[in-house]
Order: sequence, then structure tokens, then C-alpha cells
Amino acid sequence: MEPTTPPPPGEPPAAPSAPRLAPKVAARRAAAGSAESAARGPSAGARVRAAWERHPLHAFLAHRRRITLLRQLSDLLRAGQGVPIALATIARYAGSRRQRQRIEGVAARIDAGSGLVDALRLAGLDPVSIELLAAAEETGTLDRFLPGLVARLDGAQSARWRLLSILLYPCYVAALVVFLGPAMSFGEAMRRGASLDQLPRVYALGVGRNLLAACGLLLLAVALPLLPSLLGIEERWDRLRLRLPLLGALHRDLYAGRLLSVLGASLAAGTNVLRAIELAVIATGSPALARGGVAAMQQVAAGGTLSDAIEELRLLDPPTLGSLAVAERTGDLDTVPYRLGAELAVAAARRLRALMMTVIAIALVLLVLKIVGGVVASFSGTMDALDKSMDQLIQEGR
Repeated sequence: MEPTTPPPPGEPPAAPSAPRLAPKVAARRAAAGSAESAARGPSAGARVRAAWERHPLHAFLAHRRRITLLRQLSDLLRAGQGVPIALATIARYAGSRRQRQRIEGVAARIDAGSGLVDALRLAGLDPVSIELLAAAEETGTLDRFLPGLVARLDGAQSARWRLLSILLYPCYVAALVVFLGPAMSFGEAMRRGASLDQLPRVYALGVGRNLLAACGLLLLAVALPLLPSLLGIEERWDRLRLRLPLLGALHRDLYAGRLLSVLGASLAAGTNVLRAIELAVIATGSPALARGGVAAMQQVAAGGTLSDAIEELRLLDPPTLGSLAVAERTGDLDTVPYRLGAELAVAAARRLRALMMTVIAIALVLLVLKIVGGVVASFSGTMDALDKSMDQLIQEGR
């Protein structure tokens, strides 16, 4: 212990100094807190925000803003415009005040000495596109890579439109149920004593109930992909979904299409194979493939081929995997994976269409049965009402 000197006469004693071990204890506590936070993982809010970033609806709504920025930037850079002038032009014609502020933030970061792609992180682009642009900037191929990235994003949006058009088929059946279903309850209402004047009110109430139910189902369909993230069971839910008889094959095609599309774009941008595999696995949006992605990168690091590494994911069928192996041997990895990804996206759309047609057929059968039952009930109710009227007339005649 250090010797202490007494205070001068007339002065209060000095406050005791903190012990020397306090900084070490604080450091240990901070490290323990960091380790505990890492063990707990991200919070529920952070998981839900990340899931919303991967949500198809978010990607669908954000596409126009993202693609407009990249297309305009690509055209201006190809025309020889400097980055500050290009960003000023893009900001001037931004579609919203928030987007204008984002682009101005990108320009301010570049003025402060940041790189273009690092500054573009403020523009609201998806993480995979940012990493692809960073790889192209490092290899000096940014001006040539941007048109290809724009084409890839346009292709992804076209695939979303196809899937959306397929998902609209059940909505037609739902509209029939919403607006025709209440008319099938007239017979039941008449059996309960409703008069003909009360049937419009019965119909309006039935349509209102059906519309509320339809809105609830729509909200549930939008929120359902976020529920596993909120509960922290994303990986288990994804593995279960991949094992389901019909949905499993559909999601495998979707994941494989995204994987190969981003893999080809990454290699075309000059990314090394390990980073290309990592980005491709992230682009699938599948938590169940994360461990397989680590095994695939270890396979390449150990000297294996790209096709052998992708086989570790257990996602591609043998013909597609064989096409990838041939492209690796012929040096066509910058074009063939993207083509294979587009083919798998079309295959996923076909599977989804077949699934929707099956659902629609079952729904139509149930609707026809309900209509027949409603007609029978209405006829029975009408006959009961006529019998009551005849009895009433007979009693009045007596």
C-alpha cells in the first residue's frame, strides 16, 4: 500500500482514491457483459428487423427506389460523369424527401473521404448488393458490373411479379366466398324467422364479417414470416419447412435460384470464391443453410472444387450440380450460374402454380358443396315460409 501524507492543517482530508484494481474489474465486467450479450444473441426486435429486410413484401416495395438509384448511377458513370455530379443529379430528381436525404448523405460521406460503395450503405440498398458493389469497386470493374447488377435485380423483381400473379388466383375464390357466401345463408335466416325485407341486412352483415376475416388472413400471411424470428426459432422452422412434402421442394427451388444467381454475380464482380459462397448463402435467406455454407467454405479452403463445396449444401439436384461442375471446368462461372438460377426460379413458379391450382380446386369443391347446401336450405326455408303463410291464410279464412 502506498504511504499517505496527512493534509495540511485547516484543510479537510482528501477523498480516498479509487483502488488500482478498479479499472481491471471494470474491464472484466465489461467483457463479461459483452460475452453475456453475445451468448444471448440479437434481441427480438433486431431479429424481426432483419427478417423484415428479407421479407418478400419489403423487397417488392423497395425495388423501384433501389433500381432507380443504381440505374441512374450506372448511366451517369458510363457517360463519364464524376461521382459528386452524378449524386447531385440523382438527388435532385429523387422520388421522396427521405430518399433525397439519403443520397445527400451518401454525397457527404464521399466528400469526407469515404469510398463510393461504403457511402452507398446509407442509400438503403440490400446487404448483398452492397457487398457485390464493394467487390466490383475493389477490382476496378464497377462501371461494367453495375448494368449486370441492375439486370439481376430486374430479373428478381420479374420473378416476384410472377409469383404474385400466381398468388392472386386464390384471391378470386376468396372473393366468391366473401360476396356469394352470405347469400347462401338466406335459407337459414328464413328458418329463424327473418322476413324477405330483412334479407339485405343479413347479406350486408355477412359480407362485413367475411371482409374482416379476409383482412385478418391477409395480415396473418404478411406477419407469418416474421413470427419465427420473433420467437427465435428461425432455423428450426426453416428445417421443418424444407422437409414438408410440397412446400419443401418449392423452397428448395427458390433458395437454389437465389444461391446460383448471387454466386454468378459475385464471381463476375471479381469476388474470391470463399466470399462468393458466403454471399450466395446469405442471399438465400435460409437460416438452415448457414452451417452448410460454413462447410462449403471449408471445403474450398481445403482445396476442393466449387461444385463439391456447393454439394455440401444439399440443395441442388444432380443435373444442376453437374451443369455447375461443367461451367467450372470450362471457365463459364460468370454466366452459367445466373442462367441456372433463372431456370430454377421458373421451376419454383411452376411448382407454386401447381400448388395454388390444387388449393383452388379444393376450395372450389368446398364452395360448390356450400352453394348446394345453401340452395337446399333456402328452398327448404322458402317452403316452410309458404307453409306458414298457407296455414295463416286458412286460419284467417275460417
